[in-house]
Amino acid sequence: MTGHIAIVGAGLVGSGWTIVFARAGETVRVFDGIPAVRAEFPLMVERQLNDLKRFDLVDDVEAIMARITVCDSLSNAVSGARYIQESVFEQIDTKTAISAEIGPLLDDGAVVGSSTSGIPGSAFTENRTASDSSFPIRSTRHTWCRSSRLFRRPGPHPMPLKRRWRS
Repeated sequence: MTGHIAIVGAGLVGSGWTIVFARAGETVRVFDGIPAVRAEFPLMVERQLNDLKRFDLVDDVEAIMARITVCDSLSNAVSGARYIQESVFEQIDTKTAISAEIGPLLDDGAVVGSSTSGIPGSAFTENRTASDSSFPIRSTRHTWCRSSRLFRRPGPHPMPLKRRWRS
């Protein structure tokens, strides 16, 4: 399946997902409903990437940043995406509203993941009108195993760690 990755919600969690996907070589489009958050987002991500670079966890900040686009509308971010990662504020009414907005914008076969720590997906998707080819999934390590066929190179990727053992 072709298409980009869409991140909906440009806070701390959304920026983390953006880095994971862009670092893995994916084209990422990001949307947040708050204009000031959208305006600050590239600077926030660049700061995070520079922190990662200081610890030799990323090599080329500019190349990663070049894969990220901040969109002024939800439609521009989601249309044509093969995977949409929803990372809005963790409240049922907020997630219900954004799920209802995302649904009609989905392409056939697109998958939607939701960043949530304690809210079951059924609490904010039970009245959705999205096509049967989309379904809510919780974004965990398990998600990557089950949906790896959607990605050329699913992330996050294991990184070898140098460790010195003391005797």
